[in-house]
Amino acid sequence: MHDDALALLHDDHERVKQLFAQFDQSRERRNEIVEQACSALSAHTQLEESLFYPAAQEHIRRGNLVEEARVEHDSVKQLISKLQSGLLDDAARDATFRVMARMVAQHIAQEEQELFPEVRASDLDLAALGEKMRSQHQDLQEHPVLTTGQHSTARASHEPAS
Repeated sequence: MHDDALALLHDDHERVKQLFAQFDQSRERRNEIVEQACSALSAHTQLEESLFYPAAQEHIRRGNLVEEARVEHDSVKQLISKLQSGLLDDAARDATFRVMARMVAQHIAQEEQELFPEVRASDLDLAALGEKMRSQHQDLQEHPVLTTGQHSTARASHEPAS
């Protein structure tokens, strides 16, 4: 179980929480911490959206948990884009990063307390999914991709015109 999909995601969650904690402890490293957190979150959201969420949605009864997580990702990706724009002064950067940290902390808690137990109890092969995710995780860390609001864009294209 140590190397399965949920363990990989949990490890990512812990890494990001550590970066959030470091932010307020180090004024001189804030830009570096923001960059590291944005990169880690971009890779993590891509991994969840491309592999974990589709697999989880097929194997759990409460599919709304996955849909809610996707919506939360959209909000986080908007803040990542804002942080990476280079247009924020220090005060705006700090405020944006702190808001993102709170949103991500709530998202992590919901995933780990509600979604992960449902997935663990399902018949999803978490070891095989973990192998796929570990391979993609490595690629994403070597070649990060910023995915700004893909879910929102896809969802909007299916809404009727007003």
